[in-house]
Amino acid sequence: MTIQAFISYSHKDAELLTQLHEHLSALQRQHLLDAWTDREIHAGGVIDEHVSERLEQARLYLLLVSSAFIQSDYCFEKEFTRACERQQAGEAIIVPIIIRECDWRIPALRRFKALPEDGKPVMSRHWHTADEAFANVAAGLRDLIEHGPFSKAKRQKADKAVKEKFIPDERHVTEEQRAELRKIAEEVVDRLTAWAATESDDVVKKKKGRNFGIVWSQFNEHFNTVEHGLSSLPREKFDEAKNWLQQYRASKNKNFKRTNPQKYRNTLTKTIYTLAGKLGWTDSQLYAFASEKVEYATPINGLSDLGNNQLELVRDRIRYEHTKKTVKTKQAKARRENGG
Repeated sequence: MTIQAFISYSHKDAELLTQLHEHLSALQRQHLLDAWTDREIHAGGVIDEHVSERLEQARLYLLLVSSAFIQSDYCFEKEFTRACERQQAGEAIIVPIIIRECDWRIPALRRFKALPEDGKPVMSRHWHTADEAFANVAAGLRDLIEHGPFSKAKRQKADKAVKEKFIPDERHVTEEQRAELRKIAEEVVDRLTAWAATESDDVVKKKKGRNFGIVWSQFNEHFNTVEHGLSSLPREKFDEAKNWLQQYRASKNKNFKRTNPQKYRNTLTKTIYTLAGKLGWTDSQLYAFASEKVEYATPINGLSDLGNNQLELVRDRIRYEHTKKTVKTKQAKARRENGG
């Protein structure tokens, strides 16, 4: 079983990252470790999306600690903070790798056992060469994988669980039916998260994830599918399950689209204006953008010219534009930090 690892580092330490990768080659060739960094994002990829996805998949976080790492808000506040959350939940392990001399003995970091041995920095007088230090790091990681929480016995237990994974058959809902139920659940979550639309992408993703958990937890408890999830729902229960989700959706809309459309409309309008402001758009630019998205021949005079469904479309499109701007800003900041 290959351990998925996420390497968090400052781009100022890119050269040392390359050396570390070389020393992890043996573990990777043995399929004991799959170490990922943002270098693996291809041109055109959205950095935040790839990073967030890999953060959630990792079972091992390797932190390349230096003064640049501690100074970086992205490394420390985003990547390290999420790693700590998953470590506290028992979902992953954190290993700081001290690569340069720095004051790293702050409470957030010092509670984790660091490598190389005794936390002696790679680039320091404690080692004759960087190769010697990185070899010590690789040996420590091998011991962790082979004899620690990732030991063979536990890997075999996990492999057995995979083999015993539930496989639906003709008695259970089809993939098309599952997709239909998921779509309704997504609509429920969108309504639950609508009020947070002006928050950062990370906040929205976190709230959406929590709301998905709430919806499906209640669904699985109601239909006795807790152990194997939606795929184990009996086919004869499909209509009942669909109706249950639709009623759930309706109940969560009572202050928005169905029974109070004006309040829902006000929420949409406020979100659109807020995002337009963050983009630095004038009202005229916003109205031209909205007209294009709803395919009007001439610019509208105000958002009052649009229906609720059209406002939903404009909200989604302007949120996408805001996300693109945020990603470009972070990319530019990363290039400046890297001297690019």
